[in-house]
This record gives sequence, C-alpha cells and structure tokens, in this order.
Amino acid sequence: MKRSVLALTALAAPLALVSPVRAIAPPTQYEPYLRATAYITDTGTTLTWHRLPVLAGDVPKPLNLEDAKNACERDSPPGARLPTMKELLTLVDEDPVPQYQGKQTVYPTIDIQAFPETPVDRPYWTSTPAKDTGALTVSFATGKTAPYVGSVELYVRCVRNVKVSL
Repeated sequence: MKRSVLALTALAAPLALVSPVRAIAPPTQYEPYLRATAYITDTGTTLTWHRLPVLAGDVPKPLNLEDAKNACERDSPPGARLPTMKELLTLVDEDPVPQYQGKQTVYPTIDIQAFPETPVDRPYWTSTPAKDTGALTVSFATGKTAPYVGSVELYVRCVRNVKVSL
C-alpha cells in the first residue's frame, strides 16, 4: 500500500504539459511519465499499469468478470491481464487526497495524478477467485477488498509484468 507524501501545486500544472508529471506518491514510486502516457511502471513492483480503467469511448466501462478478463487481453498491449488482489492493493493510497467527481467530493484511495479519472463508485475486478463467487475486488473509495459474483459489472484496470516503452 502507498502513502502519499507530495501534492502538486497549481503553479506546477502548466509545466506538466511539456515535462514529466509528478505523482502524489513518493518521488521514486513511479518511473517518469507524461500526462498523455498510457502506461505507468511502479518501480517497487516492476508492474506496468494501464493508467486509465477500461473505457467505452471516453467513459470508464463496468464489465462482468469474464468480459473484464477478455478486455485486458484484447484491448491492452500483449501480456496485459487482470491483476491479482495483491497486485491491485499495491495501488491503494493510505492518505487519500480530495477530488471532485460530479457534484461530490470524494477521497479516492489511489494516486489521482498517476491514475487520472479513476471512478470510485464501484470496485475493481481482480483475478483472485473468491469462494462460492466470482472474484475478489478492490474499492478505491475505501481501499478495502470484497467478493463479488462474476455477473456483476465492475471497473477494470489492466496490468502487465514487463515494462512498456513510452
């Protein structure tokens, strides 16, 4: 689990368009990336994450478990897959930063600079099976895990074990 240590200031935002963006996580947590970079590599785990959840057009798309697995294999670079619960929990931020979603203030437990536009109104699928249900999930609203049946539509964030070139 991550612990936030640094927040961006309003003055830094214009520079982010031409220089690497800084995550809210510790400075060495992620390799340098640009705002438009599709993938980010966690230097501690060496996992490369898709920065946005699986989308339908420009909007995050909830999927059932089977479609979630297929989306990672089909729509991401070769080797992408649904993360395990342990892997997805490495993205949980123990010191959430407030963010506005719609008309509400939410406190997502994920680095909102490294993983922009992460909705927190539903959990995210993992590939870790749950007894008598589909799989375990991780909520970026609370940072907690829970089992869900595979027919429920939840969000998806894909991962791979090797670095993706920027």
